[in-house]
Amino acid sequence: MKKNTYRSIEVQKVTAAQIMAQVVGAVVVFALDVAKKRVLLAITEADGALARLVHFQMPAQLGVVFALARELTDAGKEVQFVLEPTGTYGAPIAEGAHRHGHAVFMLSPKHTHDAASLFDNTPSKHDPKDACVIARLHAQRLARPWEPMPEERRELRAMIAERELFAAPLGEHLGRAEAMLANWWPELLQVTDIHRLASVQRWLVQYPDPASVRAHSEVAAKALRDASRGRLAADTIDEIVKSAQGSQGAVMSEGERRLVRVTFEEIRRLSAHCDEVDARIEAAIERKREYATTRKMVGAVTTAVIVAKLGEVTRYASAHALEKAIGLNLKEHSSGVRQNMEVHITKRGPGMVRKYLYMTAMRLVATDAVVRAWYQRRASFRAGNKSSALVAVMRKLARALWHVAKGEAFDAKKLFDERRLDVVPIAPRRRHQGAAEMTASSSEGGVSVTA
Repeated sequence: MKKNTYRSIEVQKVTAAQIMAQVVGAVVVFALDVAKKRVLLAITEADGALARLVHFQMPAQLGVVFALARELTDAGKEVQFVLEPTGTYGAPIAEGAHRHGHAVFMLSPKHTHDAASLFDNTPSKHDPKDACVIARLHAQRLARPWEPMPEERRELRAMIAERELFAAPLGEHLGRAEAMLANWWPELLQVTDIHRLASVQRWLVQYPDPASVRAHSEVAAKALRDASRGRLAADTIDEIVKSAQGSQGAVMSEGERRLVRVTFEEIRRLSAHCDEVDARIEAAIERKREYATTRKMVGAVTTAVIVAKLGEVTRYASAHALEKAIGLNLKEHSSGVRQNMEVHITKRGPGMVRKYLYMTAMRLVATDAVVRAWYQRRASFRAGNKSSALVAVMRKLARALWHVAKGEAFDAKKLFDERRLDVVPIAPRRRHQGAAEMTASSSEGGVSVTA
């Protein structure tokens, strides 16, 4: 390779006349390797042949780039911007280019990564080279046209991001709280579910120590009844209070009692925020009739996540295309006699969609007899790998989503061949666990059921 092949110059030193002298075609490509501050710009022919390699500072010099593009457009050239979907850093470039009337294209970063040594037989990877590779790959029509996201979808994305601000730490605090109780009050975890019952969470703010329940059992029982607003069954309250009698947990210090108390205070605060955001998401999804069947299948929050991250499900050409967009299609490593070895999902799509579909799969396994029978029949389940069996359920659900989005009602019997399954009816959930059944939204994001 020649020395300084990828040397770039400042964007102010480049003129439209210089580019016009080197680009003879009607199209000028601006291929950008986006970064937080210093952006590399490869100005090329439509076939990827390099004319100029320049760099500029974001956002101070972005106006200079658009001015250069405007001069080329005024001279009769068509300017195309090509970049990778690198999150928020590239958004001002894409939005600005579209606003100025230029065509904008997005290229998968995986393509750029895989093509590191394709054009120069050198596996090195750096910003100037990436910009040139982006231009060459765009010439092969591997980049896809980009359009600004509709405002409705942006609103859903904002609400989902807001929800995650509270749901993520909520899940972490619930895990910590369970670990604390396993040390200081393990019996409580055997008789109730602190993840789902908001009444027990509120009660633990008042009674974080089993010793305080033993000392005032009748008052503690009344406080638990009041915390549940009369919804917890009497035998459930009795089980919870009795769990404090003779507890084998370690004796708590004052600081440890305070730690449990403030942890559950924070859990309730975060839960309230999640509930408020969930209500807004529910209202937004309800306003769209076309989401009705999807919402019935996976819940309002998961529907919002799917639309926010993937766009309208109906725009995908097939159920397999949707499965691939979610990253649930399989990749295989085979060679010679080693066939079908190490088959895994690609995980190429948005991880948040897979996360919420995983929760939906868990809910259906717990509540739908047909889904549970198919899940338990999987070889991975029988081998003790329950996560792989759940992923198999997710892949089924991803394909079902495409049909449901087109108006079909979800029916597990259409998705799984019931004739080949040993379906055992699932007993109804015990009412003493709380008056409210776990809703779709609560299972989606770990939000507690109010009881």
